[in-house]
Amino acid sequence: MNWYLELTKNSPIIMAMIQFAILGTLGESFSIIIKEKSKWPFGFWMTIKKMFVWATLGVFIKGGFVGTIGFTEALISHNMFPNFSSTLLIALSRSTILCIFVGFVLVMLHRFLDNIIELKQNWSGVVEAMGKMIYIWIPLHTITFWVKPDFRIGLAALWSVVLSIMLTLIKINKAKK
Repeated sequence: MNWYLELTKNSPIIMAMIQFAILGTLGESFSIIIKEKSKWPFGFWMTIKKMFVWATLGVFIKGGFVGTIGFTEALISHNMFPNFSSTLLIALSRSTILCIFVGFVLVMLHRFLDNIIELKQNWSGVVEAMGKMIYIWIPLHTITFWVKPDFRIGLAALWSVVLSIMLTLIKINKAKK
């Protein structure tokens, strides 16, 4: 565990890229595997491209996490936001700010990058994905902001796997009804 913490502290951007490249791609792949009852859904080069997309998103997500903390602290110092003493309320505040100011842009960036690597123009489901910011991502990132800073990006990347599987299973169950 010490090696992970050292790498995360010393190379935060590279670690964000690696974690999201692996876990984000796995989450996206597991979703397709479950939905289509298939094997690995991408060829070698498409897997590499998907990992590149997720690594790029990891950079922006890491920046979003760090920036959100600074943004929240700046608002508090200018008496524009409440200064909560509860760590849970602080985490909820940061998560809400992250999802509102950064999350929607990341949804669009993700789809834009996917369209580039897949050579298509597919914007379906973007509005639905943005709606998930409120009832899924804000609670999940409240937990993320509640853990120690060195574990946040790893947990955020892990959420991408959990959420992909969870949403796929929900969609399959809705289709069966």
